[in-house]
Amino acid sequence: MNDFPSWSKMIKNLAQDILNHIFSGCKQTSLEEYKKRLEICNKCEFLIKGRCEKCGCWINLKARMKSVKCPINKW
Repeated sequence: MNDFPSWSKMIKNLAQDILNHIFSGCKQTSLEEYKKRLEICNKCEFLIKGRCEKCGCWINLKARMKSVKCPINKW
């Protein structure tokens, strides 16, 4: 069974990530950094079918935003 956060928590997480992204000038990670983040996530025990079980986000989108951090500080 997947233990993703509640819908309200996931919406809050997404809103915070989007605000951080906007306020940082919508900067994206370099391709190298993006691949590095995905590599870390792909080895993580909390990755479930492309989504982070800790925050509920799709990691392929979250890893692209430079200002956004891993919820358990892996990147």
